[in-house]
Amino acid sequence: MKVTAKRRFRELLVGKPQPSGTDVCIDQTDGKIGSIVKAGYAFLASVTLLSALSCTGCSMLSPEKTEAKVLGKTLNSQAGAMTSAALRERQILIQISHWSGEVAGIGFPAFQPIPPNARFPRSYEQEVKQILQVWQAVHQRLSVDNHPTSAAIQVYLGEVVASLQQREAALGEIDNLLSQCANVIQTFNQAFSHPAVIDTLGQKVQAYAPPPDKASSVLSELRLKYKLTDADLQ
Repeated sequence: MKVTAKRRFRELLVGKPQPSGTDVCIDQTDGKIGSIVKAGYAFLASVTLLSALSCTGCSMLSPEKTEAKVLGKTLNSQAGAMTSAALRERQILIQISHWSGEVAGIGFPAFQPIPPNARFPRSYEQEVKQILQVWQAVHQRLSVDNHPTSAAIQVYLGEVVASLQQREAALGEIDNLLSQCANVIQTFNQAFSHPAVIDTLGQKVQAYAPPPDKASSVLSELRLKYKLTDADLQ
């Protein structure tokens, strides 16, 4: 007698039927086989689903990843403004350092009126104010867009904000010294000399070192850790 594949499978699961078995027994056996197969498929499906949902760090529903995307979007949107401000900041500080060093070295010449020299610190002051406003605007944007509850995202946000605050404080001091220089020069009348505040300004500018670019480094970490794509940051 030819044995079918289905019967072989049934015999493996429930044993070989006795010759005296009835059709009813065969039907019952077939039912058991179907139930076992269906249960197996259901078990495999549930395991696959649970595995996908529990994937560490890759859940699309993770609140932490959602907050990472929000912070990443803000940093990405402000990247151009920050890069431009950092470049202009470096350029204007070099000019201020050169001017203050030159004045401190030779003083104001006797053959020209001294008060018009106030135009230099006034011009520098206006540029420093504009640059400072860019950093303040970035700071404000971060504060408006981001309210993370995740401890990890709070740390990232805190690092960027601390860096911005450090920059704002330093530029604020330089801005104030430039204003003092311009005001003092207006009434200064000692040829081959200069107001002491110019020395203070020169020392402050030379000592200034821009804080680390936390915005770029944090954005890179967010991309890597939370697998953020360019589309996530738009």
